Amino acid sequence: MEVAACLAELSCHKAIQFASEEHPPFCRATSFPHSGPNRIHLQKRRTKMKKRLPIFLRLVTIVSVVFTMLMLHPLRAEEARPNPFADKEKARLSAAKANATRGDLSTSLRKLVQNLQSLKNRTRQAGQIKSIPVSVPTEQRSAWIELERMAKGPVRISWSMDRSQPIFIQGQDLLPDERKSESVVRLSKIFVSRSKKLFGLSSEDARLEVVQVSVDELGMKHVRMHQTYANIPVYGSDMYFHFDKHKQLAAVNGRLTPVFGKLDVKPSVLAGQAEKVALEELQIADAGKVLVSSQQIIYPDEDNVLHLSYQVNVVPNLAENWQVFVDAHTGKVLHKMNTVCFDAPVTGSGQDLAGQTRSFGAYQIGSDYYLIDTSKPMFDAAKSKFPDEVVGGIVLLDAKNQDGKQLYFVTSQNPNSWNAPNAISAIFYGGIV
Repeated sequence: MEVAACLAELSCHKAIQFASEEHPPFCRATSFPHSGPNRIHLQKRRTKMKKRLPIFLRLVTIVSVVFTMLMLHPLRAEEARPNPFADKEKARLSAAKANATRGDLSTSLRKLVQNLQSLKNRTRQAGQIKSIPVSVPTEQRSAWIELERMAKGPVRISWSMDRSQPIFIQGQDLLPDERKSESVVRLSKIFVSRSKKLFGLSSEDARLEVVQVSVDELGMKHVRMHQTYANIPVYGSDMYFHFDKHKQLAAVNGRLTPVFGKLDVKPSVLAGQAEKVALEELQIADAGKVLVSSQQIIYPDEDNVLHLSYQVNVVPNLAENWQVFVDAHTGKVLHKMNTVCFDAPVTGSGQDLAGQTRSFGAYQIGSDYYLIDTSKPMFDAAKSKFPDEVVGGIVLLDAKNQDGKQLYFVTSQNPNSWNAPNAISAIFYGGIV
């Protein structure tokens, strides 16, 4: 519009300049003289031209404006007109982006389903080779897989620290194909016989004798069995079998001791000689006032070396009850301990993570103090067995930066001296909650 206005103004300026001239250019170009009739005729023509001039100016202005608008209209129309090629490209990019988004979503969902399926498979097939510790021998790996196939439902196994054998096995039914008419003792022995390779045992090692059968308030039956070798008890080798009210074997825990090779079970030292060695070790001169008894056992030392030994029980007074283990071949003392328990709840103290001294409940077992708080009303002393089975108490356990399959008690020789600020914070604030 600005261009049109400029052209119109320019046209008007030229027209006024043309009308103001005394002798217009086209008049000077004529061959008519400036006198006589011709002069009169020329004046008439000038008069007509002056009258027609406003019409001419208007026409020029209108033509200029119309011409300018016609020139500008295609540009504006081009700007306003949608570009089919640009729209198609934009639509193509939008569709590609949407397809990519749908593809990413589909891939994510597919991976999620695969992960869930993998987790489900690992849960159902916990006995696969990839889930077995690398240090487990090949025979035990095969036995684990066989147990998975034999049992009903998934099986969970916790291994000992040295990965030598399982110490806890749990499942819905570890003997689903056995007749439930069998006694729980018989079912327990069947399980050990089938799983002896899993425990690293031979047929001679896998002999168990029944110690106790009990039934709890939930109707579950618990069988405790002790391992023997050549009819001699193996010290510290007990197994516990737990059956639900439908006589399904739901859990097994404990430790058995593999006996590698032949163990000489014929003693070179008599029982009386072993008792005398025990009294000398305890520096007891007057044996007449001391209760002494002994039995032959197989004793594994700290290095898991098995010894045919005598377990000598010496009770010199009410405050002492000694167990002395004497080698049945060499007559040497392998180990001794006083089994009188000075168990009682105590009040301990220590610094927490904030550096503040906190008071908390602890429990004394012998000469050790455990971070076990029994000061709350929920504690049930009648049902508790310290330190492993505490009912209603707050028990603090330490995984020692491991995977948590093996847990440890937090202990100290002094109830007011602890080197674990994080444990102090846990036991203190656990008592508040």
